[in-house]
Amino acid sequence: MMWRKKYQKQKKSKTRYVFISDEVTILGSSVDICNTVRKLWTYYNCKSQRIYIAINQDVKTHELREKCISLTDINNIKTYKYLNKIITRDEFILLLECDNAR
Repeated sequence: MMWRKKYQKQKKSKTRYVFISDEVTILGSSVDICNTVRKLWTYYNCKSQRIYIAINQDVKTHELREKCISLTDINNIKTYKYLNKIITRDEFILLLECDNAR
């Protein structure tokens, strides 16, 4: 019984994301979204890629592109957006609750 509650709590704490690049589209969820974003960006190194991250658990999968935080990289020009408004890199990191040291 105890492991079931722990599993449900861990399942609720996962952050959903959509990663889109020239090569692949990945829909997934992650406990450590900061690490996941870094690994996806490193592994799929291409000219055009974007990631949409649902920082609110109530956002449905089909609403990820409109009601989320996103990062777009086209020809090494990164654009950070939150609710379709451009934000700075620091605001992006704060919204994800990532540390700035890495």
